Amino acid sequence: MLFSLPWRKQLLEQFFIFTCTKPGFDAWRFLKHEEQHVGEIVNAQYTMTTTRVCEILGESIPSVIIQMSAILHSEGDTDVAAIFMLISSLSAAAFISALISFDWDTEESQRKSNPAFYGYVINTKVRKVSCFILLFCLSFFNLAVRGFACVLLLTLGTSVAVLTFGSELLFFLMFKTISRDFTYHLPFDNLIIRTTSSFLIRVVVKIVADWTSIVQFRHPCEIG
Repeated sequence: MLFSLPWRKQLLEQFFIFTCTKPGFDAWRFLKHEEQHVGEIVNAQYTMTTTRVCEILGESIPSVIIQMSAILHSEGDTDVAAIFMLISSLSAAAFISALISFDWDTEESQRKSNPAFYGYVINTKVRKVSCFILLFCLSFFNLAVRGFACVLLLTLGTSVAVLTFGSELLFFLMFKTISRDFTYHLPFDNLIIRTTSSFLIRVVVKIVADWTSIVQFRHPCEIG
């Protein structure tokens, strides 16, 4: 775990966090194919994916809902700038989503370890670009439709929207628990920490997968 790392390594990681350079450092480590060090919970690819997912969950999805709600409930003509900002938010989320799926599938180690799942991106320039565009469009329109549905449900009442989205999330967690697939694969020995972290990861993965259709999260080991 983090506290089992050498103190110099911990100070370096904290330095990148407080200087807001952690995403760039994680991308640099991933591009270098840096191996997972002793004491680290996950490798560089998992770390970078986690950062991107947090950005989608905490920024992109809420901004799409707020902007779409403001446009639909606006009186009179809709400002062109508002529509442009909505498209910009949708595009940013779709780009990150497509990048996550693309990076995982084109990683050589993943294709060797699980060729039955990885390898849908054909190894030619034209096919790579085409596949990335399709992944982008999939996430873009899925997020747009999901956001529009959320805004319509909010017009019926906040409780209706919470009940609708909460019920499908609850059903998913119950399914994972009954199928004995609730615990996530993290090296925690403490039962409370392992259960809490598994709950948070399952919830985040489910929400992000439903809203952006990240292909990587459609893996049988994730959503099922």
